[in-house]
Amino acid sequence: MPPTYASASDHDLSRAWQSGDRAAGAALFGRHAAALRCFLERRVGPDTEDIVQDVWTAVARSIGRYERRSAFRTWLFAVANNHARGAYRHSDRVAKIETLAQDLFDVPSIDPAEVCTRRQELERLATGLRELPDALRRVVSLYYFEQRPAAEIGRQLNIPENTVRSRVRRARALLEAVVQPAA
Repeated sequence: MPPTYASASDHDLSRAWQSGDRAAGAALFGRHAAALRCFLERRVGPDTEDIVQDVWTAVARSIGRYERRSAFRTWLFAVANNHARGAYRHSDRVAKIETLAQDLFDVPSIDPAEVCTRRQELERLATGLRELPDALRRVVSLYYFEQRPAAEIGRQLNIPENTVRSRVRRARALLEAVVQPAA
């Protein structure tokens, strides 16, 4: 790291990076890489290499939108936190799909009462999906059935990524209420 970068603040380096100085970005990377890796290891476990790379790629792509309303490190860790949550969501979806796939191959052990219960739950879910407002139904369809990331859905629907995430949460809450059997 050149002496000017070593003594520069994160604020100055982020401003230089936004102006196209890739070496300033490399300096920020060098300064925060170890802490970022530790943060992600605490959040998602030791297998973080892909997530770390995804975070730095996202930061490089969005550095132009960084407004310095918070410290660079705070912004970096917010991006990392979003990626960690995305990794959890992805692993949950994969686990659900694997469970459903296993159920398909494990047909002889399925209890007929369980089949009936699942069928009723699926019917309630289908009804709930049909009753969702269009904006929520479209986001749910893209997120769960087409398994697209929130950022991509936001770009496709021309809405902010956080709006996508809030619509998914709202739809999930509505659908959970519909799927739960009446007491």
